[in-house]
Amino acid sequence: MAILEKIVSWAKREEPIKALILSGSRAQKEAFDELSDYDISVFCSSYTFYTETDAWLEQIASVWVCIKDHIPFQNLTLPTRLALFDKGIKVDFSFFPLTLLLQGLLPEEFDQGYRIVLDKENLTQNLPKPSFQKPKAKRPTKQEFLTVVEEFWFEAYHVALYLKRKDLWPLKFRSWAMHTFLLRMIEWHTEAQKDWKEASPPLGKKMSSWAGPEILQKLDGIFAHFDAEDSKKGLFQTLSLFRSLATDLAHRLEIAYPEELDRNIAEFIAKTC
Repeated sequence: MAILEKIVSWAKREEPIKALILSGSRAQKEAFDELSDYDISVFCSSYTFYTETDAWLEQIASVWVCIKDHIPFQNLTLPTRLALFDKGIKVDFSFFPLTLLLQGLLPEEFDQGYRIVLDKENLTQNLPKPSFQKPKAKRPTKQEFLTVVEEFWFEAYHVALYLKRKDLWPLKFRSWAMHTFLLRMIEWHTEAQKDWKEASPPLGKKMSSWAGPEILQKLDGIFAHFDAEDSKKGLFQTLSLFRSLATDLAHRLEIAYPEELDRNIAEFIAKTC
């Protein structure tokens, strides 16, 4: 029996559970593979039992590990259980109070696609249908743009310090922080080229399908080995790519790029490394 069938079969026996809704990649119109996880929203009259113990997971399938987490929604903090079942099948359970379902309140991402897999009392009949449209990008404010630029160069400064000391582990820690701001700039730059009509997938997922070839080519080499000389090359490659994207985006946004900040820290890095 497939994992989704097992989950539905289990939920049918659980009196507090009234409905299950599948969202995420498996409910959208885009292609997914056999490794894609299952995003299951569980609507309950009460979900206390499911957050006090993880024993219920074993009623579905053998569990490798379960991570306890939460998501914010409608001024609430809702519990989630991120479970890895036997054979590496990942299921993300999110628990919602039944009142939200009765009010027709669904997370925004449901508009990209959802599928009702269980409805014991016909409570979902009036839910809005998904549009299956990708979310629109949000144009950054001047302050949001400048914050990313400032934090990128702040992290770059620290990478130079650890390069000088040949202290590679904290160097990698700072490099990764720097790369997260580079990713944000890649996303914004790509979204600007599309006139902010479509948001980029999170975490750089499927980047080869949405980022331009000139960006993908320049990404080669920014993730260096655990080696000082290679890390130095990666640092300068990262600085060059970020500067190119940020200055172009600043022009598109009609924001003055902080040239002095760039120059001061870039000169410091060049002298230090």
